[in-house]
Amino acid sequence: MLLASTGKAIRLVATDGYRLAMRDIEGEHTGSDDSFLIPARALAELQRLLDMSDEITVRFNDLDATFQSPKMTLSTRLINAEYPPYQTIIPKNNPNSAIVNREELLDALRRTRVLASEMTPVRMRMSTEGIRLTVQLTDGSTSVEDIDAQFTGEDITVAFNSEYLANGVDACGTEEVVIETSAPNKPAIVKPVGDTSYLYLLMPQRL
Repeated sequence: MLLASTGKAIRLVATDGYRLAMRDIEGEHTGSDDSFLIPARALAELQRLLDMSDEITVRFNDLDATFQSPKMTLSTRLINAEYPPYQTIIPKNNPNSAIVNREELLDALRRTRVLASEMTPVRMRMSTEGIRLTVQLTDGSTSVEDIDAQFTGEDITVAFNSEYLANGVDACGTEEVVIETSAPNKPAIVKPVGDTSYLYLLMPQRL
């Protein structure tokens, strides 16, 4: 994971090639803006040890990083590598946009995942009529879920890995989320409505 200091915020960025998550956390920063790569194992241990109500201090140099709170201290070696230029893959122009209730969308995605095989993509049609999720079931039938949404743009259908989509929607944490895209073969953006601190990019699957 990339940890970068940007002005008055700390930015966390993680990607696996199919999706990218970016979170900005407010904090005080001293020194010049910089970034470093943290091993996934160290982050998992930090999450296990950290009380979410605690403030944390991060100190780092070219080789090591130390995370310190009133209750714990964790040090780790850094990964000596360049992080991909993630900002270049985040689309800036997404004319098709749907605002939808987060829990309603999550519930619909959960139902489709129970009925379909693990590898079956979910087709999401966004239009002025709302969002329609369609999944081909193992017995050859089709599962359809309709959800109210505020849509702007041209009607569009995009296929996603349903679990990956649910992960991004769930992480938003707000009552409503916005899903933006420009074309069926282009990355989609999932963001919380009214909160600019989180962004989730998801690559589509073939229709």
